[in-house]
Amino acid sequence: MDKYLELLKNDQGTGLVIGDIILDEYHNGISDYSSNERSSVFRKQSTLYFPGNAANIANGIASLNQNVILCGIIGNDFGGQKLIELLHDRVDHDSVIIEPYRDTSVKTRIESEHLKLRIDKGYDYRINEHTEAQIVSNVSSLMEILDYVLLSDWGEGTLSAKLTKAVISLAVANRIPVFVDPRGKDPEKYRGATCVTPNLDEFNDLTEFRFQSLNEAIPFLRPFIRKYDIESIILKDGHRGSVWANHESFRFCAPFSAYCECDIGAGDSLICSYAVLRSKKIPDSHAFLMSNLAAAITISKPHTYCVTLSDLMRYYDEYANKLNVDWLAEVMP
Repeated sequence: MDKYLELLKNDQGTGLVIGDIILDEYHNGISDYSSNERSSVFRKQSTLYFPGNAANIANGIASLNQNVILCGIIGNDFGGQKLIELLHDRVDHDSVIIEPYRDTSVKTRIESEHLKLRIDKGYDYRINEHTEAQIVSNVSSLMEILDYVLLSDWGEGTLSAKLTKAVISLAVANRIPVFVDPRGKDPEKYRGATCVTPNLDEFNDLTEFRFQSLNEAIPFLRPFIRKYDIESIILKDGHRGSVWANHESFRFCAPFSAYCECDIGAGDSLICSYAVLRSKKIPDSHAFLMSNLAAAITISKPHTYCVTLSDLMRYYDEYANKLNVDWLAEVMP
């Protein structure tokens, strides 16, 4: 068993997750066709609900045997109530703000043998100044108990530039690391973060380049983090692997498996595992490797999935003889 994973069993730190809180809803069933209406028919057989995005990250941190506080915004509706129900026993949600005039963001996925469709609701929200101030006040009051802050930006209005900058400034002033899953075209708002974890498309948006591969993007990683005073970056490219870089070195992690049951939440698993492991002072290279393993476990499962500490321990034992040799390599820009 990995000695660093043992730390997670015995050392329960506390993290704060701030960002876009979304409910993942899955309808599974059978596809049919109505000749009378000349329309496809979906015959629903089951419905499943999971916390999504920032809520999924918070849930993932709890699954790694850690304490976690979730901060974000939901509506006073079915989606919001379902999220609180799903998180109730695992995540401290006292800092989740309920706004009665907005809809909780929901991703509804309809799936059958011949049909795959996603319907999004509640994505036209923009945070107001009162709620921004309330979140900053909440975050400020929590600083003394936090080991790290994690920002989950899905670009749906919670993490405005003003709020993001305020949270990062508070964390930096208190010497608390900040890990960011970024979105959008404003890299300036992430200035001073400890680590950002964009995928290739998100990095293209942040830089206004159009890289087609990790190899093309690697020479631009160090200038990017230097420009925005960021300590490190993890650049993800799905089944083609990922690259970690700081101001001194680069590391490449090949994919653990070509098999993918469902890739929803892989990035969530990667960033929450990396943040938790780094908060224990575990070396960057090992935290990067283990967080990629967490992402690989996630895509091997159906639906939105939170990797548990026992998952990581079991899979680590399975791959232990190959991990450091076959998957992690130093690369040159």
